[in-house]
Amino acid sequence: MCFNISLLDKDFLLYYDKNMITSNKMADIHCPSCGAPAAYDIIKRLYRCSYCDGSVTIREAIEQKRGFRKLHQEKLQESVSSYDLEHAECTGCGAEIVFEKGEALSKCEFCGRALVRKEYLKTGNMPELVIPFELTEDEAKERLVAWKKANWWKAEAKALTLEVVEKLKGYYLPYELVRGPVDCFMSKEEDNHVYHMSGFVNDEFINASDRLDNLLLDAMEPFDVSSLTEFDFGYIAGHRVKIADLNKEGLVWKIKSEVSSYYNSFARKTMKTRLASAGCKDTSELLRMPVLLPVYYISSGDVCLAVNGQTGKVSVREIKQRFFHLMPWWLKAIVATLLIGLLAFVALSLIFKDIVTGSGLAIMLSGLFFLITLVHYHNEYGKRELKIERDSRYFVSKGGPFRRKGKRLVQDIKPLVRKFVKPVGYVDIPKRGRAWCEFKFNFVRKIVLASFACISFVFLTVIIALFLNKFNFRNLNFQASAFWFCLSVPISIILFIKYVTSLKDMEADIYLLLENGKKKRYVPEDRNNKHKKEWEGMKDDLKELLIGAITPPGLFLTLFILLIFFGMCWCTAFGWMEFGQRN
Repeated sequence: MCFNISLLDKDFLLYYDKNMITSNKMADIHCPSCGAPAAYDIIKRLYRCSYCDGSVTIREAIEQKRGFRKLHQEKLQESVSSYDLEHAECTGCGAEIVFEKGEALSKCEFCGRALVRKEYLKTGNMPELVIPFELTEDEAKERLVAWKKANWWKAEAKALTLEVVEKLKGYYLPYELVRGPVDCFMSKEEDNHVYHMSGFVNDEFINASDRLDNLLLDAMEPFDVSSLTEFDFGYIAGHRVKIADLNKEGLVWKIKSEVSSYYNSFARKTMKTRLASAGCKDTSELLRMPVLLPVYYISSGDVCLAVNGQTGKVSVREIKQRFFHLMPWWLKAIVATLLIGLLAFVALSLIFKDIVTGSGLAIMLSGLFFLITLVHYHNEYGKRELKIERDSRYFVSKGGPFRRKGKRLVQDIKPLVRKFVKPVGYVDIPKRGRAWCEFKFNFVRKIVLASFACISFVFLTVIIALFLNKFNFRNLNFQASAFWFCLSVPISIILFIKYVTSLKDMEADIYLLLENGKKKRYVPEDRNNKHKKEWEGMKDDLKELLIGAITPPGLFLTLFILLIFFGMCWCTAFGWMEFGQRN
């Protein structure tokens, strides 16, 4: 490799993969010097050739594809006269479908309503790229029957009768292939902190239709982009073609929405919460190319399904909608604790054959479980209100794509997966400009430390007692610390809840990525000043508390509390009788 990529470590690096570079020849950006494919460098924000170190700017890359699209449109205009094609518009859902002249279409396969013919095809609506059908209609029906047999107990499989399977039709559906750099951000609900990133969208297909089930179509992806080829009218002979019905503004909005969802899982993994989400700032630097993708589709009554016309993957929408009862995070923790506490009480009472012992241990376990569930549900659901939502699941077939070997189809064991390009974070430093960085959220570490501190506080008398009796566990008298337990447990829970709720505003730790491959902690000036003020205020409060504790009359209260506390520790270590004898 000719260019230096030592700016980042291997796990947080600009995307460079020869398989990615050569996997999609139609969407590749080529080096103007040697003609080789160029990979995108997130740090330098340009395409770099891996062979001669040549470079292509983002604008030059867009112009390169714009020239291809202009020539391709001229070629389509010349070849359209060779094909006798028409298109029809559905009066029900508005879907436009392309077909060969003379083909009888009695209804729309998407909503079941009648079609109204138009005279001629508008070539301006046709795409530049296409992935051809690999599966015939009969082979797609075989995939449906195989899915039905493998999922025979599902209501969707029972509704998939042979009559319904015969309604399966092949369509070329309109998509936009998007590829290129994008600036995005991630944030968390109920949080004002926004973290900026620069990433690269790698061959994502955006559905350009507004009237189809987008989640159903997403479930049957991905497609193998290595089969992507220049569009020709010969590919659609014998197949219906649905024309894009999204206007320019609607398509831009959908691209932003899809690109944002592309980074949602990364945001949730990085911020360690489901409340995190990603957003796309601008799509002007993305390469966009209209493309037709092969899909077999059925929408008949309760049955709605799709079969990937290239890979054979089946996706079926659930017939019966599910109802989700969403509860506030604190109510979830209470309900879960009560259920676990009841089960623990029954089990422990049967084991020890003593209700008092079982109830005591159950209460202690329930308190610990309550803290754990409290953290989990607060982190996952935030301030979600009590409500009911409806949603549907999508069932998909298992295994990899089907590939043709001779006259038969053979399924790969390994499924196709999308190639995700990790984004790189950045911050704007005063008098320096943009600096590349990594964001880390140490939520788990802080919760673990807080949990350890609370548990240590609750068992403080026991810990001191162990030091007093030289770690003789048999002589421990837990009843002597009953008062301390009654006092420390509620205090610990209150402090723990307060600490957890304060973490919703926790800011990320920022580590600058240096040229030597190392990382350096960076604290923004405003955050540094905020921490200094908080620490100064804390020192003043501690100082006042200490002065009050060592000067009368507070001194007498301090001595009395220490005496009671030390007495509990001593009795816990040696028992009541030992305490009386030694005194």
